[in-house]
Amino acid sequence: MASVVKSSSSVYSTYISTVDHLPCDIVRSLWVVQACNLAADSERQKLHDLLRHVRPSHVHQQPDRQGFLHAYQELRLKIQRWNREAVAELESLGIQMKTHGAMLRRGVGLLRVTAQAPQAPEPRASSELLKLQLDEHYRENPLASQVEALQERVLHGLRNVVIKHVPGRSSGVKIILKLPKARDRGAAPGEPERYCFCHQPSFGDMIACDFAKCKNGEWFHYKCVGLLNRAEVSRYKTQKWYCSAACQSDAEKHKPRKKRRRANW
Repeated sequence: MASVVKSSSSVYSTYISTVDHLPCDIVRSLWVVQACNLAADSERQKLHDLLRHVRPSHVHQQPDRQGFLHAYQELRLKIQRWNREAVAELESLGIQMKTHGAMLRRGVGLLRVTAQAPQAPEPRASSELLKLQLDEHYRENPLASQVEALQERVLHGLRNVVIKHVPGRSSGVKIILKLPKARDRGAAPGEPERYCFCHQPSFGDMIACDFAKCKNGEWFHYKCVGLLNRAEVSRYKTQKWYCSAACQSDAEKHKPRKKRRRANW
């Protein structure tokens, strides 16, 4: 997947200006679908070259026939796998678009209610009232795009945060700031920070290992750790996620133990 992402980066830059107004999760899904399509096209071209250069006389020979059938079957399986991944990402994208549309419709409804208010307050007071109404609405309906907007406003552009839904809290979400290790070491100016097992920069949504002393990069791309769609990622909004069995084992060892009460004799 990393090689496909790298090869398609130049193609992606040609239409980024047309989608930069969309939420980052929708833009990333479009980018992943494009990468899958490019990978499938590459495998189709290999299959075309294989069929074009094969000789009928060689196919009838047993060794050549076995090799041809193996290569043909392997290319077909790769094409089908890339197509399935693109379809799964598109299904997830459809859900994201519905969620984003519902959020926009609710925002328009709030604006209409404010516009139809009987008394027109001062412009500054009206702005404060609208802000309070939007904050209350976001707390009661913590959707994915709303959490992203809350993160942008509260943290002033900080990217390295973990946002989790916590039942019982007034805001409905928990925001945790985690500084990457590359920044602590003093990364070279202008050089992008690298994360994950693939040691690549961030190019979209990522998940953080819940072990505070993780040595594997701390932040991980969804695809690199086998999280193929947002339905799988949503499970870890209310439970811990570890990048490896070693991190999970170390986290269990570092859990604070409850002090046993001494009996009064």
